[in-house]
Amino acid sequence: MTKLTDLWIGAGVLLIAALLYATGLPQADTMGMSIAMDPGWYPWLLLVLAMLCGLGLIVSALVRRGVGSDIASGVRPGRMVAAMLAISLYVAGFWTFGYWVATLLFIPALSWGLGHRKPVEVALVTVVVTSLVWLVFTQLLLIPLRDWPF
Repeated sequence: MTKLTDLWIGAGVLLIAALLYATGLPQADTMGMSIAMDPGWYPWLLLVLAMLCGLGLIVSALVRRGVGSDIASGVRPGRMVAAMLAISLYVAGFWTFGYWVATLLFIPALSWGLGHRKPVEVALVTVVVTSLVWLVFTQLLLIPLRDWPF
């Protein structure tokens, strides 16, 4: 891959994350609570991290001289676009279906899209990561995640 490819991928990641951020995530009523208590904090954090990753990819491509190794080498642009689409759907699903449903669908879909084809391994990682993230946010950090919408 070339520096130009890194620039395009970085710009795409930055643009998609910025558009999702700019459209505004629904905010919970947080009267009297700190921002950390808002269930929108988790998707907001993911969008900010995605924007930083896109910006970092752009900056590294601009300052890199010569051929060198590209950061995005080995990543096919189609898979990158699919991953960004999956993340966008996850953020939307987080608000529509809640943390558990969105995350239990997102992790296996992203894993499959990135080439992991061992169903038992993907299922185990999905359950463990989903549970650990829930425990850390709700029990350790006391940040409620969007619950079941039903």
